[in-house]
Amino acid sequence: MECWKWGEIKKENKYFSDYSLVRDYKNLYYKVQSNKVINLGDAVSISENAVENEGNDKDSSGNKGNFSVLKTRVFLKDFILKSEFLATDMSNYHIFKKYNEKIKGCRIEANVERVFEDGGIAKMEVKFGEGLKKIVQERSNDESNDKAYDDYGIKRFPLSYQTFYSQTNTGFFCTPEVNDTVEVYFPNEDERFAKVSWAINNKGNGRFSDYTKRNFQVNQSDFNFSLNLNSFEVKTAEKYSVESPNIVENADNFVNKANQNMIVASNNYLGIESIGDADFYGSKINIIGKEKEITMESLSSDVRIKGKKVHSN
Repeated sequence: MECWKWGEIKKENKYFSDYSLVRDYKNLYYKVQSNKVINLGDAVSISENAVENEGNDKDSSGNKGNFSVLKTRVFLKDFILKSEFLATDMSNYHIFKKYNEKIKGCRIEANVERVFEDGGIAKMEVKFGEGLKKIVQERSNDESNDKAYDDYGIKRFPLSYQTFYSQTNTGFFCTPEVNDTVEVYFPNEDERFAKVSWAINNKGNGRFSDYTKRNFQVNQSDFNFSLNLNSFEVKTAEKYSVESPNIVENADNFVNKANQNMIVASNNYLGIESIGDADFYGSKINIIGKEKEITMESLSSDVRIKGKKVHSN
């Protein structure tokens, strides 16, 4: 029996080895006593050349596929190194869940790394490094060997976070932002059921204590909606539109100003009235009647037209 180099598949023939099948709950293992040294993690193929090929899990040489060694014991017998190992097909291997009994009921602060949706459900990915360090520092006076480490790796487990009731509307409610500090709650031993509750100890959230000011801002844009006790401001990057069957605006002082162009138009009647004086200024003023006459009338005084030249055609 040839021993293959490290990283290659080692071959076994069940007719020349002490071979048996062992079942552990959902997993099926091949228990083999081999005349070769088999190491943990080796890949092994079990051959059945001595009998006719059966089944679809065998290749043309009679091999039952490749198996991974999960447990091995190397021993010396009759001055020969031998091994006894358990191997299984990892594609069908069932990994039993490990539960963290100490995590039940814990609340850990975390920093938001990414906010997204998965199947229409609000999700986020967080980093626990700073929150764990905070817990360790609070326990520093006790006799504890706890240590906190920074998060590593690229992949994060997506966590659901609490939102308001509506399925269709978001309104002006706050949404989580990257680098927000949130609280993650673990209701039981299974960490997959962890939930993000609310932002807590978040730098900047002191503004919620100011009842005289409310603001709504869209990140990565110029839109800003601010409602103060004495002022109301809306800022947009491109367009601001208001549409309604009836709009009424009242103010002690009212100013409409355009930096470039301003148009006042009506599909029917347009009236401009002032109880006091009314002035129109412009480098050039045109009054054009497209279909009917133009009437200029003073009910109580004269009508005066003044210019260097007055043309009447």
